[in-house]
Amino acid sequence: MNVPSLPTRIDAELLRPLVRAATSLPQAEVADWRSRTIDDGTVGHIYVLDGTARDSPSDARTTEWSLVLKIQRQWARPGDPECWRREFLMYESGLLDEVADVLAVPKLYRADTHDDETWLWLERVHGVSGADMTVDHYRCAARDLGRMQGSYLAGREIPAYAWLSSRRWASTAVRLWGTPAVHGLWNSSEGRETAGLPRELSRATLRLWERRDALLDSVDATPRTLSHRDYHADNLFMRPDAADGPATIALDWDCAGVGTLAEDIGDMVAEALVYFGHPPEDAEGLADAAIKAYASGLRDAGWAGDIDVVRTAFATILPLQWCMRVARLAQTNDSALLPRYIAVQRYMLGLAEGVRA
Repeated sequence: MNVPSLPTRIDAELLRPLVRAATSLPQAEVADWRSRTIDDGTVGHIYVLDGTARDSPSDARTTEWSLVLKIQRQWARPGDPECWRREFLMYESGLLDEVADVLAVPKLYRADTHDDETWLWLERVHGVSGADMTVDHYRCAARDLGRMQGSYLAGREIPAYAWLSSRRWASTAVRLWGTPAVHGLWNSSEGRETAGLPRELSRATLRLWERRDALLDSVDATPRTLSHRDYHADNLFMRPDAADGPATIALDWDCAGVGTLAEDIGDMVAEALVYFGHPPEDAEGLADAAIKAYASGLRDAGWAGDIDVVRTAFATILPLQWCMRVARLAQTNDSALLPRYIAVQRYMLGLAEGVRA
């Protein structure tokens, strides 16, 4: 995405109260500042602003500061027209304040609307993220997620805001990725095409495709909870010192809504294996660590269910949301990644074969 330069309406006067909030210095004055863009925002533009501030008008001492400005323009993700303003509304409604007790989120310093845009002035967060995350980091992320979701599974009322996503992600993923993948899978299964997955995995993936309606019915019967719905390593920062609160900071809530038990940890594990370089041969180890930590977090929040319920939900949802995607990636992406796709697909299909539906 081509990210434009910082809007010209931003100046030291606008920044002053934001810097004072970020530094906890009530008389701070902006001494200098600079900005840069981050070009990976999903539905908007993200800027990092940092600089120094004098501690007060009469004090020569200076303090460094840093802020994030997230500008989201009106944009309708197919089937999800509220996505562009959802994160703004989650902050405005106080819903993210409730979440932050057990799953940290960036502090909000100011929220504005400008015509067809929302502006969020946010804390700049730090920590381990992306491909640097280890199994221990994923374990912490799963536990904190469980602590957030467990209260809803234990009986707390799930928010009923109309702007929360209510899409059936598994159904959407099956249709979005499966429809273009099936033709190539049929050709591969009959030996007429060499691109993509090998014959035996193509046939196994087609068997999953044939079971999709029964498996989707099982997902529909899975308990509901508040879900992030984009819970992966690039949206997580693991704080190095979390003695005063949750270890996990979760960013980018524009997909959030009502999802199912284990939906988010299924995505987290799949993303780690497909996109973030986690060794496919350790798929079972990563999944087991995530499931156990997630179940522990659920119990911390008052959920009294059995861990086998979590395992079954995980083994149902993850293949539905990811097998057709990986099949399609194997048909269209860099062939150097094919061994990874094959190993991950074999693992996920094994999960699905163990599910009765």
